[in-house]
Amino acid sequence: IKLVTFPLTKTQLESTNKMQALQPEIKSIQSKYESNPEVMNQKISELYQTNELNPLAGCIPSLIQIPVFIGLYRAVLTLAKEDKLNEPFLFLPNLEGPTYGADPTHASDWIFKGWVDGVPSLGWEDTTAFLILPVLLVLSQFASMQLMQPDSEEARAQQPFILKFLPLLIGWF
Repeated sequence: IKLVTFPLTKTQLESTNKMQALQPEIKSIQSKYESNPEVMNQKISELYQTNELNPLAGCIPSLIQIPVFIGLYRAVLTLAKEDKLNEPFLFLPNLEGPTYGADPTHASDWIFKGWVDGVPSLGWEDTTAFLILPVLLVLSQFASMQLMQPDSEEARAQQPFILKFLPLLIGWF
């Protein structure tokens, strides 16, 4: 799915990078015409036109991708309702995962409890197969954050500290 939506993502990233490159000029216009918002908006609009940049170009590809992911979500829900996720897929033993039907407060018991002689309750093969997905998710999140990270040190310093650990949180939950 990411390969299919890659052209949209690429357009979005290019537009975001162009907007970040123009930020110093936009800030100078904003400070210069702070007292006159009408002129300020006109000057910023002219800046966008001279650089052939649409400020909404970063948002539109995201809006186009939403129906794709909603369709995927509904397809997986339908498969779950028809109980067809209990089959192997690629390297995964089943699509239900190790916590399907478990109490959400004990969702991590499959990995932390039930070890016998140093072997997890699912066995090493199945446990490794299920743990590969969150590792791949964290790595892809770090890669995408690096691609979207601003080039200037000033912009990097303004980013919240939690963003550096966000991929790890996404992988855990």
